[in-house]
Amino acid sequence: MQLAERDGIACDQCGMQCRQDFIYYSFDFRPVQVEANYKMSLDTILSGHPVFSADICPTCFDKLKTKIINQYSKIMSAQRRTRIETYCELTGQTMVGTYIYYYVVVMKIDVKMTGQPSVCLNCKTTTFDDKKPCQKCQGNRYIRPAAVSAEERHVEFGISEDTYKRFTEAAGRVRQVAGQWSTKS
Repeated sequence: MQLAERDGIACDQCGMQCRQDFIYYSFDFRPVQVEANYKMSLDTILSGHPVFSADICPTCFDKLKTKIINQYSKIMSAQRRTRIETYCELTGQTMVGTYIYYYVVVMKIDVKMTGQPSVCLNCKTTTFDDKKPCQKCQGNRYIRPAAVSAEERHVEFGISEDTYKRFTEAAGRVRQVAGQWSTKS
């Protein structure tokens, strides 16, 4: 989740605050209704709006990535081409028939604040010395916009409704106490 000061994020899994220069992963969860094993197309799924979003630090992302890789290798080695089941890629739970699962699209975001100029809030003049009044309007209130780059659709995976509920409940608990650890020096 974005911090109240709008200068970083707090991880929705562990609560660690990331500020200044950091990488994080934005997870968007989209529900998918499956009836009699008939799934909608990927274009239809992606055109729907996310029902939940979470910001995840690199450490928590690596843990989730390892779970997905381990589950996926088990699923692919056991699955035969004629099977029509869907599997939760975090837990390995089999989903068949009529059910709801969640399609998760992860975006990798790189935020850099170091070396970026400050911008005067009054006149929008840029400066690298925000300790002095603005040369143009003599204002002394600045912001430092970050340089942000994003890799859309960095990874995508499907999870069961139970896994989604556990994920969102954990995020809710963490959001209540977020910010106990920080990357800011």
